[in-house]
Amino acid sequence: PAVVEIKIYTIAGRLVKIISNRMCNFGYNQIEWDGLDQYGQTPANGVYLYKITGRSVDFTRDDKQSVIEKFVILH
Repeated sequence: PAVVEIKIYTIAGRLVKIISNRMCNFGYNQIEWDGLDQYGQTPANGVYLYKITGRSVDFTRDDKQSVIEKFVILH
């Protein structure tokens, strides 16, 4: 298992939202986002980046992995 954090950024690098401390098991997992930014506003249409970071909860080792991908918001 791992603790997962998702950070959503504008293409210019401005932080939009942090979804943090979600426990995930191995295999397929789904984490929902309400579609709002950190101020409760709906982000504008456009291209955004998300960074998913997982940290192992196995205290015998310190494993951490991150992935950065793009996605599009269209209203």
